[in-house]
Amino acid sequence: MAKGKEAIIQSMRYRWSLFKSPEDFDLSKAVKSASFDAPNVPNAVVDSFRAEKIVDLSGEYGDPSVGDPVEVDFFQAQTSEGEIRIHVFNRGASMFMGDDPRLVRLHRFFCVLQKFQCVLEQRNAFKGRI
Repeated sequence: MAKGKEAIIQSMRYRWSLFKSPEDFDLSKAVKSASFDAPNVPNAVVDSFRAEKIVDLSGEYGDPSVGDPVEVDFFQAQTSEGEIRIHVFNRGASMFMGDDPRLVRLHRFFCVLQKFQCVLEQRNAFKGRI
């Protein structure tokens, strides 16, 4: 990305789950997921995306052979600067066993996404009841 230019988020998808083994990895069976499309991306998510410089973190992190079960975070975003795809395997164990500051940034961002995923679940649970 060009220095000083901020990517504009067009859409983002986040999925989190636990799998018995790396061979069982199937995003369609994710336990938690959140999707946002512009202009409906929550401000806190946009702020965290920018603060953690997620646009610079495309790639794969962690070790799928470390945990049992295997924890998987998958994030994909379309921005004005292109696509971002991030896979993190065993985030907690990888942070505990290593000192990669990128994992810490991803962890903070994923926590914000998970918070809003919970908010969306609660809203959907109460639709039509009020």
